[in-house]
Amino acid sequence: MLKLFNRIACDGAVPKGWKTAKLKPIFKKGDPSKIENYRPISNLNSISKAYERSLLNRLPLDAEGLNQHGFKQNHSTVTAALKMSSVGILAEK
Repeated sequence: MLKLFNRIACDGAVPKGWKTAKLKPIFKKGDPSKIENYRPISNLNSISKAYERSLLNRLPLDAEGLNQHGFKQNHSTVTAALKMSSVGILAEK
């Protein structure tokens, strides 16, 4: 798996099958006949989860969540990318 994961990371191409998820609606509360009372759960391929975990372990994230950009005021995917770029994670090839 190590060789496979390194190859995918170097090539920058994740296999198409790893990007496909099975969606399952889970009932939240209220009237079960209304679609808005369900939330979608996506089940991914197990190998894609292992690859995602291996990438996560390579990122310089801190325990206090200072690099957290989701659901924070004045933070977005743009600010997250800028932060990662400034520490060399998103370097150009």
